[in-house]
Amino acid sequence: MDGSIFDKTWHYLKTKHLPYSTILNILLVIYAALLPISGAFSTHTGPYILLILWLLEGDLPAKIQRIKSEKTFVLLTILFLFYLLSLAWTEDISRGLHSLKYYFSIVIVAFVYLTSAQKKFMMYIMGAFLFSMFVSEVLSYGIFLEWWQIGSRGTPDNPTPFMHHIKYSIFLGTTIFLLLWQILGTNISRTMKFFEILFLISATINIFINGGRTGQLGLIFAFIVFSYIYFGAKIRYLIGTVLLLGVLFTAAYQFSPIFQNRVHAGISDIEKMAEGNLGSSWGLRVAMKLNSIPILKEHPLIGVGVGDVWKEFYDQLEKSELKKYGYLHDIPHVHDQFLQTTLQTGIIGLGILLMFLYSLYTKNYDDLLLKSILSAIFTIIVFSFFTEVSMRNNTSALLAFIIGFFWNYSTMKRGNIAPTTPKKI
Repeated sequence: MDGSIFDKTWHYLKTKHLPYSTILNILLVIYAALLPISGAFSTHTGPYILLILWLLEGDLPAKIQRIKSEKTFVLLTILFLFYLLSLAWTEDISRGLHSLKYYFSIVIVAFVYLTSAQKKFMMYIMGAFLFSMFVSEVLSYGIFLEWWQIGSRGTPDNPTPFMHHIKYSIFLGTTIFLLLWQILGTNISRTMKFFEILFLISATINIFINGGRTGQLGLIFAFIVFSYIYFGAKIRYLIGTVLLLGVLFTAAYQFSPIFQNRVHAGISDIEKMAEGNLGSSWGLRVAMKLNSIPILKEHPLIGVGVGDVWKEFYDQLEKSELKKYGYLHDIPHVHDQFLQTTLQTGIIGLGILLMFLYSLYTKNYDDLLLKSILSAIFTIIVFSFFTEVSMRNNTSALLAFIIGFFWNYSTMKRGNIAPTTPKKI
């Protein structure tokens, strides 16, 4: 049966002579739809399928030239190549390759969206992503209200249907600004605009009934960045933004028990750290940094390699008083992308990462609203770098999707992009 369906599908594609570019763009829509739902597809399976079709699409010289014309993508490539080079001084090659597949996925997804997403598919790509976030949000509210349970994922105290609450809060924060862009900067019908305003409100509420403090705090800085870039350094707008955020967070504290509990937990963590007790969520992050300092002093320039962070971390832990904190013996990463990169590739790698992130904010746009929106989104993602190793989960895929899509979109708006010559199957 399955073979028959496969044969019929393949026969249809052959007889219709669809260009690889069309198939690839359909897959870009599917990828955008699955990005908020499947971490495995967005960072493991999806990028490699995209890569195969991207190569089959052809016109590689033009694509490479397009990539070279964007400073952000050049720096992203250099960053990946330096991670790859660090295998030369890594003992644990297996762990190093495991980390590299995430970094490789970022590069592939960004490249494909930049060079191959066609104008006629752009609306469907963004619509697919926002629709999936809408579905996630509906499921989240259902979990919160105890209407249903999605497998082992999510509880009324932590209603995140498909991903960890930290990542979900980052995706929600990004969605809020994408909706704001759609409402203010695109030509959509009044009906759709009304629906997206409701979606924007519900997404803002949803971020505060979940436990992701990273997205919640990132949202504060993102709105300040948005206001500063879009309205300029005008006191009345900055004061208005601060007052709006104050009202928003006060309302969230009053009406969301989850948000209230997370605020209290944060205050408790700070009080414990002031007493010298690192046995808390925030204390864990401080302990990781303290344990990493001797490693950084010993390997400051090029780090310990992409695969040896944990060997060095645990070896150092055994020599430190911090080993009394049992949770440090069983953690997947150091909960800080900047620290993780410095441990892996030293000051050189950190410098390349910082240049890459700086380039996100300094790209020239003809559209002030788009620049403001993207700067706000990047602020949320960059803020997550202080609490998560965001480049080794589907937050990295989100970043790749955003820069690939919008760098391509902004070029299309200027009307100076050369179309890819399609090859047919």
